[in-house]
Amino acid sequence: MARFFASCTLLMLSGIVVVCPVMASGHREPSFFRDIAGKEWKLIALKTGSGNRGFNRQNRETEDLGNAYTLYFDIQQLSGTGAPNRYFAPYTLGEGQAISIQTIASTLMMSLNEPLDLRESEYFAHLEKVSHWDFFQGKLSLYTLYPEGQQEVLLFSSD
Repeated sequence: MARFFASCTLLMLSGIVVVCPVMASGHREPSFFRDIAGKEWKLIALKTGSGNRGFNRQNRETEDLGNAYTLYFDIQQLSGTGAPNRYFAPYTLGEGQAISIQTIASTLMMSLNEPLDLRESEYFAHLEKVSHWDFFQGKLSLYTLYPEGQQEVLLFSSD
């Protein structure tokens, strides 16, 4: 009988571990964040209150900068390629779809043809200001929040 109760207890604990995923940082991972983590995302647009800021992914491909402005989430940090530097930063998921990205560290390569429509330093600054995220129709949106109340959206695709 004791063996039966031990088996049931072990089975119940196993179920709790499967039902309640926890990130390494101690925060619960929203189940739909799993659709985002583990994929490479490419920036396709930077939107401001007045519309698209002029960033164009197709121009990046034409100028042989197709690997610029990528993003990848693993369990503890995000990483990617700026223009041309590799970067990484820890992040924390909060309640709902809140996200906080810490200070970005990057390599220090000099770019000979940095895109004029979005400088690498601007891209990093936008990422560090992200306050929440959304995932809709296969696109990842990262919303920034600035003290002046202005909001910008970094829109990514994994296609």
